[in-house]
Amino acid sequence: MADICSLQVPINGQFGPAVRFAAQVTVTPAAVAATTVASQTGTVTGLKTDMVLSFKTVAPATNAGLIGIRCSAANVAQFDYFNPTDGSVTPTSGTVLILGI
Repeated sequence: MADICSLQVPINGQFGPAVRFAAQVTVTPAAVAATTVASQTGTVTGLKTDMVLSFKTVAPATNAGLIGIRCSAANVAQFDYFNPTDGSVTPTSGTVLILGI
């Protein structure tokens, strides 16, 4: 599976003690087949499998959208995209903010 992440920028700030990880990641997803949920992975340095992840993504410009992120292995994020349409769609590329607790 191709790595869909191309840039990671750590975020420094006052998030409180619960936030263990924060980064902005540039994501370029591949096409998602019709009426499916497709998982795509990317390298995100610092992620750990015991983290619960939250995310904020770009507004979708297509009918496919990011519906979830999890850490599938150390330093690997699994991005789940949903395509409800009858044809293949490529989700919108852009920056995803990921927080891990």
